[in-house]
Amino acid sequence: MVHRDAAHRRHSPHLAVGTGIVATLASALLSVSSVSAAGVGSITEFDIPTTGSEPNGIVAGSDGNVWFTEYGASKIGRITPSGSITEFVVPTANSGARNITAGANGNLWFTEYNSDKIGEITPTGVFTEFLVPTAAAGPRGITTGPDGNIWFTEYNADKIGVLDPSEAVAGTDDGISEYTVPTANAGPRDISPGPNGNLWFTEYTGAQIGEITTSGTITEFPTPTSGSGPAKITVGPNGNLWFTENNVAQIAQVDPSDVVGGTDDGITEYLTPTVGSQPVGIAPGPDGNVWFTENLGDSIGVLDPSDVVAGTDDGITEYLVPTAGSVPQNIFQGYNGELWFTEQTGDKIGEITTATAVDVISLDDGFVPAALTASHGSTVTWIFLGGEKHSVADSTKLDLFNSGSLAGGTTFQHTFTGAATYSYKDTVGGLKGSVAVPLTISPTTGTPTTVFTVTWASAAPPAGLGENVYVKVPKSTAYTLWQADVTTLSANYTPTKGKGTYDFRADVTNGTHTTGYTPVVAIKVT
Repeated sequence: MVHRDAAHRRHSPHLAVGTGIVATLASALLSVSSVSAAGVGSITEFDIPTTGSEPNGIVAGSDGNVWFTEYGASKIGRITPSGSITEFVVPTANSGARNITAGANGNLWFTEYNSDKIGEITPTGVFTEFLVPTAAAGPRGITTGPDGNIWFTEYNADKIGVLDPSEAVAGTDDGISEYTVPTANAGPRDISPGPNGNLWFTEYTGAQIGEITTSGTITEFPTPTSGSGPAKITVGPNGNLWFTENNVAQIAQVDPSDVVGGTDDGITEYLTPTVGSQPVGIAPGPDGNVWFTENLGDSIGVLDPSDVVAGTDDGITEYLVPTAGSVPQNIFQGYNGELWFTEQTGDKIGEITTATAVDVISLDDGFVPAALTASHGSTVTWIFLGGEKHSVADSTKLDLFNSGSLAGGTTFQHTFTGAATYSYKDTVGGLKGSVAVPLTISPTTGTPTTVFTVTWASAAPPAGLGENVYVKVPKSTAYTLWQADVTTLSANYTPTKGKGTYDFRADVTNGTHTTGYTPVVAIKVT
């Protein structure tokens, strides 16, 4: 918890700074700034080749890369996990490419704020553009809906648009429908799938949150603070929706099961540590927290949903971006498990390495991260952000968990108590992932008389299951079974072969089938 004075609540620690070189773009070297802090990870920045590019929207693409818009340059950028950037020029000059989403067809879709178009780009850089029916609409936010269609906001026209990729015709507005937001001058800004199968959007000038069904029925909910300026919205680790309030320096949470149309019931607000921070982008992180960008002060905020207190900044910490005056804008999680964000005036893309992951993002083309390591007793949350339905089901034949088919905007949780590597699959899309839960040993070094405590579970396994623990002693090439099908949590181990390295691993069994082995944990006896 961070305490600050009322006039200027600020906790923006700089992390230790370093520099380096990233991959090339047309043989040009791009600079990198890097910072780090215990428990937070690091922030690395990558220069965009075009000056004045004004990067804005950002999203993970189906090709394993991260894609972003360049509002000032009318370009779409692509950055690889290693930091190599390629730019593609939008066909319409001064299009004002604003926000971007991954479509169910594997392509990227983006809004063209200035030219009133919706753009589509393939992972190889081929563009197609579609007209928005209303002139001067100002298309801004965009997402793939639970119906597989492309949904977008029309900031200037107070409308929500939907594009059916199967009916859209290049250069026309065929296949695009529009729904008028009830409140005039609402300024619909961002849109995201919600946990109840509907889409949710922010009304920046109307200071409201809107909900729209896939058939076009709209309900509005005013925010508790007038003039709040809701900006970006996303589903969070706890299954609720979270959004930024740009004008009043707050982060807000929406419980879809508790909202009442025309009221602010079900909406809770939290202060950011910095007064006037102007939060914009927001995204769930792999660490179970909610991450957001702050225009003012060039900071990245981290909100712990389990520690926040309504009306205060408790549970929220801020970290400075290395480049001053960068104006962090939007943020999203990439396939490498890192968070990526745009720096609007800094002409950079930032990458954040977070603390230990406990969340997995389910996108249309994979899990992020696909291989997760968690500690005993960890509850892993899968956050479904893709436009298609997906599932999470144990594939070890132990039938430990199965989410069933879930739409974008929903979450699923499972608590892992025993040491093992649990493989799972998406029964809808065929995607695969794993959660490794290593055993722990204390101490990790000692003498031949040291008693080592080996712990393989935080709670007894479900009925019918047991833990196997194996050890490989010095000078041996094979593991032997030390604990067979046990339901206890730990045991003491005294070295039997004197000095050397002892390797341990474990799995969970039902007597017929087993999980995968844990990562190896070793003790050193001297």
